[in-house]
Parts: sequence; C-alpha cells; structure tokens
Amino acid sequence: MPEEGKNKGGNAPRSKGERKDMISNRQMKRTLMIELFSTTGLFLSAMAQNLKQLSLGMLAAALYAVYFLCIGNHYQISQVGRIRKTVYTVRFFLYACFLGTLMKLLVSKMLLGGGSGWFIFLPVFLLSIYANRGGREERARLLELLFWFVFLPLFVVLILAAKDVHLEYLIQGGFHAEKSIQVFVCFSSLEILLFFTGERREKVKALFFVFGLNLLIFIVTIGMYGAKMAEASDLPVVTMIQMVRFPGGFVERLDIFMLAFWILSLFAIFSAYCFYGTFFWGKGKGSFWLSCLFYGGVLAIVSWNQLDLQTLIDFFQTYVLWLDLPLAVILPLLNTKRRKRAVVVTMLSTLLFIVTGCGPKRVNIEERAYVLAIGVEAKEERWKVSFFLPENERIETEGKSWEEIKKEFQRSSDKELELGHLKAVILGKGVEAEDFKEQWKNEQDYAKTVLLFTTQEPIKEFEKIDENTRDSLGSFLVELAERNKKEITIGDYFAGRGKIPDLSIRKGIPTL
Repeated sequence: MPEEGKNKGGNAPRSKGERKDMISNRQMKRTLMIELFSTTGLFLSAMAQNLKQLSLGMLAAALYAVYFLCIGNHYQISQVGRIRKTVYTVRFFLYACFLGTLMKLLVSKMLLGGGSGWFIFLPVFLLSIYANRGGREERARLLELLFWFVFLPLFVVLILAAKDVHLEYLIQGGFHAEKSIQVFVCFSSLEILLFFTGERREKVKALFFVFGLNLLIFIVTIGMYGAKMAEASDLPVVTMIQMVRFPGGFVERLDIFMLAFWILSLFAIFSAYCFYGTFFWGKGKGSFWLSCLFYGGVLAIVSWNQLDLQTLIDFFQTYVLWLDLPLAVILPLLNTKRRKRAVVVTMLSTLLFIVTGCGPKRVNIEERAYVLAIGVEAKEERWKVSFFLPENERIETEGKSWEEIKKEFQRSSDKELELGHLKAVILGKGVEAEDFKEQWKNEQDYAKTVLLFTTQEPIKEFEKIDENTRDSLGSFLVELAERNKKEITIGDYFAGRGKIPDLSIRKGIPTL
C-alpha cells in the first residue's frame, strides 16, 4: 500500500523518526475526512438559509481546495524560513485555542447544563499530547479507529430524519452574498491539505465525502424545520438531532449520545492543529520547549476564556475572514515560480469574485421588535393579529393576508419585525388551522419549533395574562405545554403529526 513520506530512492533504510511520518493512503483519506468535517458539519447549517446561498459558498470552498491540491505537492512547510514557520505556528495556535474553547463550551452547554466543561476538555487535551507525541503514524492509527465511531451514528440519525424533510424549505428566500461568505469561511480548515503528500486521488475522494456529507446535513437540517430554526440556534445540527426519535424510544436523549461522538471528531481537528503547529520545527531541545510553550499556552487560554458560544463563533469568524484566510493563501505563493504564480493568481481572482459582495443590510438589536407570541382571530375574511413583545408591549394589526399584516406592523412600529424569538402562536375564533398553514407555508422568518395552540377564548384575555405573568406569554405557554406533555410545533402540524392542543382560561389561568 502506498505510504506518505516514502523515499524516492527505493529501499534505503528509514530512521525511526521517518517511520513515524509514514501513513497509508487509506489512513490519509480517513484522517482528512474526520479533520475536515468536524467543524463544518457543526456550523454550516447556521450559515446559509437555502441551497442558492449554500451552493455558491461551497463552490468557493471547492476552488479553495483545488488551490491547495495544486500547490501542495510543491510546497514543503518544513523547508520554509523561520518567519513563515512562526506565522504558521501562531495561526495554528489560535485555531487550537478556538477549538479547545469550543469543546469546553459544547460540553458545558449540552452535557453538563451550564457546568464547567473543564473535566471533559482536560482528558481530550492530554490525549492530544499523547497521540501527537507518536507522530503522524500514531495519529493516523487513532483516527482510523475513531472513523466509524464518528460517522456511523451520524448516518443513522440522518436516515431517521430524512422522512421529515420538506424540500420546499430548501429553495425559499433570496440570495445574500454574506451568507455564502460565511459558508466559505466554514471550510477554512481545507488548508491542512498542505500537510498530506499522498496520492491526490485519495485526497479528492476525502473532499467529495466531506462536501457531500455537509450537503446532506444541510438538506436534512433546513428541510426539517426551516432556515430560521437553524439561524436561531447556536448548534443547528444538535437541534435537528433533538427532533429525531429512535423507533421504540429506547434512546431518549439522542443529542447527548451524538454530541459525545462529535467531541471525538473535534478532538481530531484540535489535535491536528496542535500537531501541525509544532511538528515542522523538527526535533531537538528548541522544538521541545516550543511544544511546551504551545501546549501550555493553549491550556491556559482555554481555561481562562470566558466568552459565550455565539460571541466566540462571531469573533473567530471575523478573524478568519479578514486575516487568517488571506495569510493561508499568500504564504504558499511566496515559493511558487512566475508561471505557476500567474495560474494561482487567476484562480484566486475567480475565488474573490465569488465570495465578495454586499451582504444584506444589518439591523441593530435595539432596532428589532422581538415577537414572543402571536394571537390570531378572524372575522369577515380579515385577520386580526396581536403581537406580544417583551415588557408587556403589544401591537395589533389587521389584514386579509399575512403579507398585508406584516406591512401593517411596519407602519405601526419604528422597529423591524423579528420572529426569530417567537415561542407560541394561538389560533383564535374564526381561524382555521389549514388557512393558517396556507398563509405561513412560505414564511421563513421563524423557527418551525414554535408551539401551536387553538382557543375559543378572546385573544384579549391572553393580553391580561401577558400583563400578569412574570416572564412573557410565550414563555408561559411553553412551560404549560411541557408540563402537560402537549408540545405540538408548527413543524409538527405542517408535517401532519399530532393534534393541536386547545387552550382555555379558568379563573384567569390558561389550561390545556
């Protein structure tokens, strides 16, 4: 079987250090699959709202991959000067800090209910040191062992979720260049192709696998509950997994089960950046102390970092787009010959043409009207809609269609209508559920996990409850549905699952 690092001289004996860097093409392919997939699969579904935005971002990422495939066989990072090595080390150090903090936050949020994720990160950190100490061969063996543990459960979940996919959700909405750029940034780890010198054909197979699996996850995630659910969630894939149920219900918390395997995938890319950030300095006393400084710095920053998940993602995404990606492209060009450089510049110009553009107009938080609940009544073919906002604020509008109602809302408020935090919709007198479905089938500005209720009570009665409740009417109704185990979402109803629960008011308190 072909091996990376194989000498062209034939049967010359290899040193122990050289043997540590020899891996088979199969090991290379599987290592690339895990390392390239872990972060893209986790966040890609939050970056685009439809296939148009996704496809352009992935096209740019494919060109980015072709660039590294073309230049990789002529570029040896271990042979570049000290300044460039230092730049690579600093960049990969920042990636390792980001990924380490990401693991800690995921564990804290999803597994420990807000507790410290330190006790999970520390074993992963120590395992990374152990695996990297054995060289590329030791890492490849470990990742080959993890391969099926990472991907097999994911394929099972995607198969179970496929039956609930609504293909029409994938083509709704317009095109925004900003979303395509965010998709492209998700693939920044493609640079690690430079560190593999095996057969290009095997690298291409790994890339097809990663791009194809990411496309499949996007289709299932957005197709199940729409773009707004993914956009409103820090972890769109985990949200999708939470909706999936195994036949027979023998796994209640599938999201925890899956996240445990995803941590293994994140371990792969975390240990990769730790390895790539130090190995090209060679062996010796100086490189040993550099490795100690590298790993010690990562441990210190991950331990100290107090950023929340969304702030961490936003900050690092900005850094990657404006600083890291240009460096990733420019550094290899410093070694290319003039003719090859012209080809590469042409390719990069095409890439820049694709990923640059004016994104949608940004609306500040204070300029948004966050709707928490909606009450709808109908009379003489006109809808009367009550929008319940934070701090007991309400706005009432009327119209013959949902589009007309939204326009009336904008005339009544100086803020932008925002349905991303919507928790509940109440269908009152005169409103048929099928009419509501027809009006909202093309609406993409809310999550399909919004709870749906019917009632024969006047919506005015719920306004009184909103005034007296401690939090908001929307949060109150969510808690009520959870206690009574009558949680029917808009996504459930649109998919033909379940019966909409009916709300009544007894002594001023809503009941089911």
